[in-house]
Amino acid sequence: MRTPGSAEARLFDRVEQSAVEDSELLKLIVVVASRRGEQCQGLDIRSLSSSSERKIRDMTEILLLTSFIGLSLGSFLNSCFYRIPRGIPLGKPRSFCPACLQTLAWFDLVPLVSYVVNGGKCRSCSSSIPASYPLTEIALCVLAVAFVLMYGLSLQALSSLMLCFLFLLIGRIDWVHFVVPNILVGTGFVVVFALKLSTQADLLGDLSASIFSFVFLLIVRVIGDALARRPSMGMGDLKLAALVGFSLGLFNGCLAIWMAALGGTVYTILRKNAHEKRIPFGSFMAASTIILVLLEKDIQEIADRWLNSIQ
Repeated sequence: MRTPGSAEARLFDRVEQSAVEDSELLKLIVVVASRRGEQCQGLDIRSLSSSSERKIRDMTEILLLTSFIGLSLGSFLNSCFYRIPRGIPLGKPRSFCPACLQTLAWFDLVPLVSYVVNGGKCRSCSSSIPASYPLTEIALCVLAVAFVLMYGLSLQALSSLMLCFLFLLIGRIDWVHFVVPNILVGTGFVVVFALKLSTQADLLGDLSASIFSFVFLLIVRVIGDALARRPSMGMGDLKLAALVGFSLGLFNGCLAIWMAALGGTVYTILRKNAHEKRIPFGSFMAASTIILVLLEKDIQEIADRWLNSIQ
């Protein structure tokens, strides 16, 4: 029998009252019971063990499915990256090799697997496929798994993944083509607005953050144009800043712009081609936004702790 008030008894009570299904806690119970030579009265160890194993198996299946969805989203992003700047519709024609224009078969489009099996080359003409394509698929896979681990199967996980998909696409396009497509910024506003409506967010505050971000970069652009006597920033960057502010709110939006400015400055100093005047500032804003979306929970905890400390 368990001694009332003992450490073992309190441990058993904790499991019985809260129906904890933690495998480590279960192991500890068994070890304690075996050392004391006691029986776990009222506690079905086999039932808890089976429940814990089932929970782990279900979670593994969810993460595998999430990984596949992330890889598929990465493959779709690669298609958008190639087609949107060139004005090619997303639906037609079917996927093709940019080098030989050969239509790709379904087994050439399996995310990541096809790249590995074909050795990173086109199966028809043997032209090399840029490494950015599989890396994008891996990045979306990692992001999808990370958000499910952080938020579970929830609207928060879905919205975070959609934001990262959008900003990763914008960042890649701006990095290569030095343009922020209006269609993506407009789509971003519609998607973010819909997500905020579903979560009952502070739309007025986020709209104010969007206007502030746009006006702030507009002032920076006017000053930069006057000092450099040439266009210092494109309108696409200003529109993207407004989307960043609308997506992240005032504090995180300003933080993202500051991080982008810091990254752009370092890039300007380190780049090899000193004659290149253009800076893909939109790419740095997109990267900063993705980082802040990933760290949103940590930033919120730090902010709450700081506010509690000054009260």
